[in-house]
Amino acid sequence: MVRKMQCSFGWDITPSFPSSGIYKPIFLEAFDRTSIQYVKFVTEKTEQNWEVCINVVIDSEADSGRLYRVAIDLANSTNLVMSGVHDVVAAASSLVIKASIPCEGAEAWWPNGLGRQPLYHLTASLLDLESGLKLSTKTVRVGFRTLTLEQPKISEVVGNPEAEGLAFYFKVKQKSYEEKLRSYYFSTYYPLLKY
Repeated sequence: MVRKMQCSFGWDITPSFPSSGIYKPIFLEAFDRTSIQYVKFVTEKTEQNWEVCINVVIDSEADSGRLYRVAIDLANSTNLVMSGVHDVVAAASSLVIKASIPCEGAEAWWPNGLGRQPLYHLTASLLDLESGLKLSTKTVRVGFRTLTLEQPKISEVVGNPEAEGLAFYFKVKQKSYEEKLRSYYFSTYYPLLKY
């Protein structure tokens, strides 16, 4: 079974070139101790704060039940926005951290053409409390943004009460963003092409 984007098989503006096989580097990662598998970052904006939820997922089959410390740093190139230390039992396999950051403390990310796109580095470090060693570190780039999918009734949009169905557009920080997404075609349908 081949699962590729639909335009790989031909579209009104594209030839039919379905790619298959391995086209990116392959590597194996092996761990003999507890490590951070991945870090997930979700934001929600209130009137005065960014409500942040950070989920640190820990791979800990080898020594479940042991106590570890997770250190979190959120910073851009000049400022430390948030920092904290949290203890976790490895058997838990996941640590959820919730925090409030004042809106003036973190600059908002905007789509291209609507404003700046500042990104922050979120670093999670896993420390062994017994030995004091740093076992694992993951850094991801994150942005502070809100994006919602709006789906009003089509009858309200076109002004015809008999029209059925839903329209859709994206709203970024309370601004409609339908113009740029309405007729978007893929930048490329060749997976090996690099810019």
